[in-house]
Amino acid sequence: MIDWNIRFGDILVVISLMGTGIVFSYRTGTFTESVRVMQKELEGLKLIAKSISDVLTTVAVQKNDIAHIQDDIREMKHLRGFVIKPKINNSED
Repeated sequence: MIDWNIRFGDILVVISLMGTGIVFSYRTGTFTESVRVMQKELEGLKLIAKSISDVLTTVAVQKNDIAHIQDDIREMKHLRGFVIKPKINNSED
């Protein structure tokens, strides 16, 4: 049979084991070293996120510019928005 009862002493044993593990890792330096490594990685990720943001902004601006250029080309096909300079001959006057 399995005893499904949880006693207060069992909870204290689990908490003390976890506390012992945390204290041991803190004193050996692995805990603080892992925190430092995580902070350095976070700084690197922030730089990457900033560069991705800059690239996305550039792509959005380029997409907008391309859309305007396409509209200009369509207008030129129909001779709208396209001014042809008339030929003026001053010598024939």
